[in-house]
Amino acid sequence: GFPHFRPELSFSREEFEGLMIDETDGVTFTLSTHPRVGFRELNIIPQDARATDVIADYIQIAVDFIRRRNNSYNIFFYHDGADVFIKILPRFATSPVFIGYNIRLLPSNLEEMRDEIRTIYFESDHTKCRT
Repeated sequence: GFPHFRPELSFSREEFEGLMIDETDGVTFTLSTHPRVGFRELNIIPQDARATDVIADYIQIAVDFIRRRNNSYNIFFYHDGADVFIKILPRFATSPVFIGYNIRLLPSNLEEMRDEIRTIYFESDHTKCRT
């Protein structure tokens, strides 16, 4: 996990507003009208997280729908007090923790990367990439 994670910064309830697809046994299935990253995003909002059969059915439907157009997807679960929110969205070449939880990753080897770039492009005779 994340030792210093602040869940209140990871999502907004607004991201789960959307066009109603279906509702069964207090579980709402929507298409987001406020997507996190501008793609097709499907939301599942159970009034009671113990409605696992309906939640599982909606997850299967969402995954099948997304996989008709994309080969890969992400599923994120959010907790706000006793409330649970689930978001299923296509996976693209973006960090899933950024898409799902708004956490921006920073490589631990930035200085090494900088030094490598300097060595290759600025401190050697390999000037073909310089303008």
